[in-house]
Amino acid sequence: MTMLDGTLHTIDRVTGVVDKLVQVAVVTIFVVIFALLNLQVAMRYVMGMPMIWLEELAGFLMAYLTLWGSSSCIRSDGHVRVSFLPDRMKSPVSRRWLSIVIHAILLFYLFYLIVYGYRFAAMGHGELTPSGTFDFFLPRLALTTGGILMAVQAAGVIVREAVALAGGSVVSDE
Repeated sequence: MTMLDGTLHTIDRVTGVVDKLVQVAVVTIFVVIFALLNLQVAMRYVMGMPMIWLEELAGFLMAYLTLWGSSSCIRSDGHVRVSFLPDRMKSPVSRRWLSIVIHAILLFYLFYLIVYGYRFAAMGHGELTPSGTFDFFLPRLALTTGGILMAVQAAGVIVREAVALAGGSVVSDE
């Protein structure tokens, strides 16, 4: 069982580092969005010179904020959910199996989000946004990068639950 515990510890450490980096990035993105929108208000109402690209950039960053933040919610089990079925399950074993099934379905969906998200982003390569400032590739890449980050965390949850089912010790989220 120590090899299983060691593997879990390594995987949990890697997903933990990824999660910490994502949390720092999400907070940074939030601060940048806040600053951009305040700058836009100042430019529009104080200076009388609105800059449309500020609003575009804030919108594009919001996609990254949402999708990257979702990966952190997967790790911490913080998503809003309908808990009817898990609440009815008395056995921790059945709850773990349900978690594995749910996260496996999520991984299946995320595979398509990553693949088709990249294709969607590639379609925007060379196409400029309405302000003519940005290429559509980078904003659309949020789908792919967010999908990858969510897949890493979902796989980590599956491994954690499988090790717990196998009788290994479960590592905390910290």
